[in-house]
Amino acid sequence: MKNKRHSTPDDAESIFSNHYKSFVPLPGHQLGATDSAHGVFFGRAGKHTVAIKPFSGEDALASAEHEYGMLETVRNLGFQTLKPMRVVNTANALAFLLTEYQENLTTLSTVLPRDNHSTTKLLQTASKHLGEIHAAHVTHGDAQTKNHGIDSTEKPMLFDFERGGSDTIGHVRSDPYAHDMRSLMQSLAYARYGGPHVETAAERVFEDVVEPYVSSIGSETYSTGQKPIDVGINSIDCFVNTRNRLMTPD
Repeated sequence: MKNKRHSTPDDAESIFSNHYKSFVPLPGHQLGATDSAHGVFFGRAGKHTVAIKPFSGEDALASAEHEYGMLETVRNLGFQTLKPMRVVNTANALAFLLTEYQENLTTLSTVLPRDNHSTTKLLQTASKHLGEIHAAHVTHGDAQTKNHGIDSTEKPMLFDFERGGSDTIGHVRSDPYAHDMRSLMQSLAYARYGGPHVETAAERVFEDVVEPYVSSIGSETYSTGQKPIDVGINSIDCFVNTRNRLMTPD
């Protein structure tokens, strides 16, 4: 399954506004750390406040529809994620995914720098949540901390399923379950999670990420032939290697 990401033009919001005449921008709204990565913007569309994610390139419409379908799949499985509203196709090889605006939503990447007991609990909950989604044979495709949401009641959610997939429709990523865990571990390494000492930090990510992840799945084997415990333990190598690389002078 192909799912490429193209750079989005700076005037994507203007193009959308010209196409969707009733759209009213709300520039004061935001969604954690994900906005700048994809040029997400916000506004009123009819009676709804929405987040709008632009897609560009020859596969823009297919990519937007794919993410819409993934959000529907995840919600139908009982997991919390953004509510997809519609896909809007425009000229200039641009398409837009509209999701219902989620108030009081932050991201795991935003709270990690606090590094306290509350942070640890949130990371454990997010790791368990990722394991539960994997147990449903769904993968995210880019499970960095910036794509793990936390609502006002501290319930976990995943969003930005642009590269998501399932055993039913296929996966965008090769080795998708392991890729999700490596993405999470790499983002934790960049955040220096666990403190300055790599060995101690590796022990923490085992306790705070691997153990809750594995405990939520059990002993089943993924469609890739891997067991969750192996996926979890192998991902620690990614964490350690990334931390060591960051500590090594150029």
